[in-house]
Amino acid sequence: MHLGSSDMTALLEAIRRFYTYTDVNLFPFQIQSELVKLISCDLSTYNEIKPLEQKASNITIPYAVPEEQMSVFRRSMHEHPYINLLNPALPHPFKDDIREKARKRHPGYIGSPEGRAVMISDVLTQKQFHRLVLYNEFYRGHEIEYQLLVNLANQPSFVAGLTFNRSRRDFSERDRLMLNLLCPHILQAFRNARLLSKIKFDTSSLEPEPGGLTSLGLTSREAEVLGWVAYGKTNADIAVICGMSVETVKKHLYRIYSKLGVENRVAAAMCAMNVLKRQAPPETSAL
Repeated sequence: MHLGSSDMTALLEAIRRFYTYTDVNLFPFQIQSELVKLISCDLSTYNEIKPLEQKASNITIPYAVPEEQMSVFRRSMHEHPYINLLNPALPHPFKDDIREKARKRHPGYIGSPEGRAVMISDVLTQKQFHRLVLYNEFYRGHEIEYQLLVNLANQPSFVAGLTFNRSRRDFSERDRLMLNLLCPHILQAFRNARLLSKIKFDTSSLEPEPGGLTSLGLTSREAEVLGWVAYGKTNADIAVICGMSVETVKKHLYRIYSKLGVENRVAAAMCAMNVLKRQAPPETSAL
């Protein structure tokens, strides 16, 4: 399976945008908004699930699933073939079929499911899918007949992932390939957003003293730019704040990376945060 030039162009542009997302709370909305341009579907969801506790939450595009319907999903979510596959203690009417088909179609999936695009039709026939309580009480009401999904985090008691849902035709191998190629970047972009959000939170109580960053061997202007990077500002934000063009900001960042011996914005921000923390006045206890 090969992608055409238009698909490759769209894929590369999506990857570029993934790495501009810096807020972990907005990430599920942003990543889905980008992905639905590449993989057409009727409903896209970001899910966080605790199967053994029957807990689940999601963020959906283009419409929200009402809470009363989510409660229906929670009651029967153990019948989702991939939730069940990763939680073998849960009951399922087609458990043996699912495990055997997964073993043949996706070797090693149970031990390492993250970042691998799979479809419900890989492990269940349409007739089997229609016999599930999960389908009849939840999916059928949303006209969901086909699903492409990817696991983003898998722990013994917690699963997070993205799903793409359709009513009329199954997903293609082209759709699977697109998602498989994007997955490593989705995972890394999510880690970056999570780290940048933490940096922003950690520095939120510190007084901005970018001049102190000159101790890293930077000029005063480079220190100012790096200070705003540490506070989570974008290149466009920094350009406005510092009264310079975005291209000038980029040139400063290039020199900053070189002087700090780092390769990206996240690493540079961490260097700045370490300095700012050391220079912050010690906290005093209230008497």
